[in-house]
Amino acid sequence: RVRSKKACDSCRQRKRKCDGNRPCGTCMRYEYECTYPKTNRRKHATITNDPTSPPVAEGPGSYTALSPVSSEKPPNPGEGHNDGTLEQKSDSQPSVAPRDMTQYKCRFIGPGSAVAFTRDVGVDLQLSSVPRLHSYAWNTGMRLENIPRIDSRITTLISLDCCQRFSSAYFQAVNPLFPLLDAEQYATQCAHHWSRANAGTDFEAVVSIVIALGSLFSPQMPCLAEAELVGHAHTILDAAISQPPTTLSLYIVIGWILLSLYQRLTTRPTISWMSINIAMHLAESTGLHQEIVSVQNDRNVPPRVLEPEELETRRRVFWVAWSLNRFFAGEMARSRVKLNNIHCLKPAQKEGDFVNKLISLTELIPDNVGYSVNNDVEADMKTLLEKLPDLGDGPPIFSLLKADVCFQCYRRLRLFRRGLKGEQTESILGVIRSSVAEARKLCNEQQPWWNILSTTFQSLLVLISINTASSISLIPDVTQALGEIAAGYNTHNAREALQISQQMVRKLLERKREEVCALENAS
Repeated sequence: RVRSKKACDSCRQRKRKCDGNRPCGTCMRYEYECTYPKTNRRKHATITNDPTSPPVAEGPGSYTALSPVSSEKPPNPGEGHNDGTLEQKSDSQPSVAPRDMTQYKCRFIGPGSAVAFTRDVGVDLQLSSVPRLHSYAWNTGMRLENIPRIDSRITTLISLDCCQRFSSAYFQAVNPLFPLLDAEQYATQCAHHWSRANAGTDFEAVVSIVIALGSLFSPQMPCLAEAELVGHAHTILDAAISQPPTTLSLYIVIGWILLSLYQRLTTRPTISWMSINIAMHLAESTGLHQEIVSVQNDRNVPPRVLEPEELETRRRVFWVAWSLNRFFAGEMARSRVKLNNIHCLKPAQKEGDFVNKLISLTELIPDNVGYSVNNDVEADMKTLLEKLPDLGDGPPIFSLLKADVCFQCYRRLRLFRRGLKGEQTESILGVIRSSVAEARKLCNEQQPWWNILSTTFQSLLVLISINTASSISLIPDVTQALGEIAAGYNTHNAREALQISQQMVRKLLERKREEVCALENAS
């Protein structure tokens, strides 16, 4: 039979079979501390540490454990090192992709939690060996955990050339407004991944959704493996939040954000709302809502200060998730995920992206989406229309998003039987004119943004609801735009929206004729 070259200390002591991984399967199942005897063998470059003994970085109101564990296959015992650094590797081995914050396994635990309490009591008692941050006595442990096996197989679904082509489409269309990834770093890691230097399944999830989004924005030549790639990403992302050992990384958070965008573009409302909620909970679980500036890889070494690029990536990921969560919740008049003690700084202004405009826009969405009687809906609408011009211009999709935010506030206003003031009506009509014009442009380019159809259709509903001479005068143009969109995309959703809109316009015309008839009879 095949034996491991070296068994861990725990398996040696208990005389159990050890698979040699770090941590080994036995220690993961029974939550033992998995350590190996020190060795003088030549070390190879890798990025790892002991994930069963995560250190604690104490900050105001929080406990955070961050350890640089990639989700790639664990190295053989004796080949890794725990100092969180890279050593030069022999020429016969493939090179390792540059380290970045996405490779870090993260845990954020509140100071009042049951998990942190064990360590607190141990510190108070001045134990010689302070208990690690671990879920002691969490349950009776009567069943073995189901450890998922996810094969890294994206390289069998699509070539590197295709990956680069569709990724390029993604970075041109999606990343400027939702800048979650650095293009150069992403390209480098893809090259390493396809050269059999496995970057981890969490990275595969991100690449799969990036390619799928790039396929959507390449209508002339979409990716034939798009559905398989999305399914592959689903498997990885679902396993990360449902099956142990749960290795949460920044890539997992990014994966759920990108998945919510793909779902908003392709499927039903609740699904994308659920996914972005999961992304927000993962952002809290990994401490992205906190301004964490250092990580401690080993108890015996000082914490490592995060590079400015790492801090900036964390901020961008958190605020994009936060913005989409507010937006998707507002669209459906549902609750959003509200996190306590958000201390994450806003991203720095960077040429070529519009994330700060996105954040400023979603901040204008009223906090209370529950439609309670106490909502000051008129003040919310007034504030929105006053601040909207200050946001300036952005990519075409940004004009549609601005219209969507206005419509969210208008629907709340209408729910309470409140009307628009004269100048507010003109402002809303101006937003509609601009958004419909941009929707036409995007339709001609065959862009798949959901707002092209959704915002134009909602514009018609708002015009009918306002029901003034100025709003009715815009109905022909909006109806014509809907017809162009339905003809351009020729999908069931587009044809259905056009049919409903035509029915409503005919009914409005019928009512207006009845009103004219009544007036004629009166005269």
